[in-house]
Amino acid sequence: MPKSRKWRRHYTKAAKLKNARVPVVKYVPDLIRESADIYEARSKFYGDSYKSFGLTAAGLFPGGIVVKTAGDWNRLGVLVHMLTKLTRYANNFEAGGHDDSLVDLCTYAAMLRELDATERSK
Repeated sequence: MPKSRKWRRHYTKAAKLKNARVPVVKYVPDLIRESADIYEARSKFYGDSYKSFGLTAAGLFPGGIVVKTAGDWNRLGVLVHMLTKLTRYANNFEAGGHDDSLVDLCTYAAMLRELDATERSK
């Protein structure tokens, strides 16, 4: 005997609820421990690139940099992402590089190119 549409809708809804993820509340100490674990795992792979960022950026802008407009901040923000990806790649150079960083660099370069063109067109 075929099941009614109403039964199928109820069954489907119940199955979805059964399989739905129940959000788990994580408390501050657990979040901090989880963050420390992630930090340690990524540091092994990426190194301490955050400690060399200042020297790298200062080398690119030895006379400093003036950032005034929202457009300037957008361009600088993308450039910072690019420097981070380059640093990650460099830290993994002897291991054959870091493909994800190269893909991200392509994307950030295109984004920066768009932002530059927008600034020049003003």
